[in-house]
Amino acid sequence: YVSCRDIGLTTKAILRDPSSHNGESIELIGDIISGDELAATVSKLRGENFQYCAVPKLLMRLFAKEFYAMRVNFESFGRDIRQQEIAKKNIEKLKKLVPELSSMEDHLVREGWASRELVSAEEKEAAAQKKKRNIYALVGIASAAVAGAAIVLGRKKLGR
Repeated sequence: YVSCRDIGLTTKAILRDPSSHNGESIELIGDIISGDELAATVSKLRGENFQYCAVPKLLMRLFAKEFYAMRVNFESFGRDIRQQEIAKKNIEKLKKLVPELSSMEDHLVREGWASRELVSAEEKEAAAQKKKRNIYALVGIASAAVAGAAIVLGRKKLGR
């Protein structure tokens, strides 16, 4: 991952001394982190349990081909230890140019993800109303079942 802030800081550093970077290739990587590691980081920051769940590949392939290609590439990259080592070296190199380069955790903290509301008040209210409707529906179903059972029992007592 790389944050927009880090892209800007890198650009700024290069533009301050463009001749020293002439012909140089700079890989913009702020952190190497899997979906499971991201969920663990967010869980740690918020004190809640989060789990990573990938969109099924078939859906991505059918409806988001460019993201499917990126996912396949990222999954391959994540499994290849040599590529991870290259990425780590690129991060070390970039940190020499931009010492304040952000890890994913740094970025999440800076952007307030450790404490911000993840669901709006309106969404919370809608969920509460839906839950209330579901409870009323369950009570209605249970009442109907009890009434049905009472009718059946009443019929048995009357010998019907």
